[in-house]
Amino acid sequence: MHKDQIISQLIQEKIITISPDKPFTYASGMLSPIYTDLRLTVSYPELRDMIASDLANLIAKEFPEATIVGGVATAGIPHAALVAEKLHLPMIYVRPKPKDHGKGRQIEGRFSENDKIVLIDDLITTGGSVLNAVKATEKDGGHVAGVSSIFTYYLPDAKETLKRQM
Repeated sequence: MHKDQIISQLIQEKIITISPDKPFTYASGMLSPIYTDLRLTVSYPELRDMIASDLANLIAKEFPEATIVGGVATAGIPHAALVAEKLHLPMIYVRPKPKDHGKGRQIEGRFSENDKIVLIDDLITTGGSVLNAVKATEKDGGHVAGVSSIFTYYLPDAKETLKRQM
């Protein structure tokens, strides 16, 4: 595992920003002095490879039954692609809502009801985005075996919500 190296590079590249005097507003509306912009990780090949390797190892260990890797749009998609490649598994991705044009899909890629899907998001704060993706996947007949992220704030409410809903 590359945990210490990943954390060090996240700080060094200012992917993690700390601003106690001017807190950041998260998508959930929550205010925090810490902002983690994991979308930037795709710009650093060594960092994204360490992240993908660690996620792949985690998924292989915790979800050995996984047959598909899914990315939660948008920031989870590149990481899911890299992990799927490392695990030699198919990949799908899940949008927050169905498209309003074309075929109107919310999920891109193919899966069957027998597949065991592990969804990857870049960050879990409240769990809302990943739960939305779980619900959409299950609504389309998929079975979500688990979820993973690069980073989480370990908020008690998020852990409880995920436990309750999954």
